[in-house]
Amino acid sequence: VTHRKELFTSLASLYQTYAPGQSQALAECMARVADTEALTAMLLRLAAAEDTNQNLVALQVAFDIVDSLPPAVVERVSLAVRLGAQDNASASVARVLSVLGGEAPVKLMKEFLKTNSK
Repeated sequence: VTHRKELFTSLASLYQTYAPGQSQALAECMARVADTEALTAMLLRLAAAEDTNQNLVALQVAFDIVDSLPPAVVERVSLAVRLGAQDNASASVARVLSVLGGEAPVKLMKEFLKTNSK
């Protein structure tokens, strides 16, 4: 387990240095080692960006976190984002919190089931 953590931490460092635009790949590495602090900082940075594409990446990363991490880790990330976003209560941050809190995934699943049950 230690070697795995070292590997993903090194890989995350490489992504930050040599591929700064690869936020999703970087987030996946951080998620693999449950680096809640780094995930929170990334989500807040992407959600606060003025670029809509960055906001969309923040949402995708949030969905990936919900899908791939244990609920306890997702809850820690959600709480940290909520605390970190006190100065920035943008709509994008609210959407990220909706995804992390489970509201958005449940709503989307209901819509999917409703449209495909006919």
